[in-house]
Amino acid sequence: MMNANVSEVSQVQVRGRGRPAGAGAKLYTFKGKKQTLREWANELGFTYHTLYQRLNVLGLEPRAAFHRPRYARKGRA
Repeated sequence: MMNANVSEVSQVQVRGRGRPAGAGAKLYTFKGKKQTLREWANELGFTYHTLYQRLNVLGLEPRAAFHRPRYARKGRA
């Protein structure tokens, strides 16, 4: 006979390579919330790749990386 608590604990979501969902993912704090980069991308309407590039290639702080520009660039002359 299984205990109800044991069955709940064993139902951990697993994502790729047998790791629990979000295991080892770096958390970024913005506006008082901590989330993974993928979660921030979904919430803010960016692609994961865009936020990754802003943080890791351009070296922006999360505060700057997670904001949308006020205006879009026009075509180059």
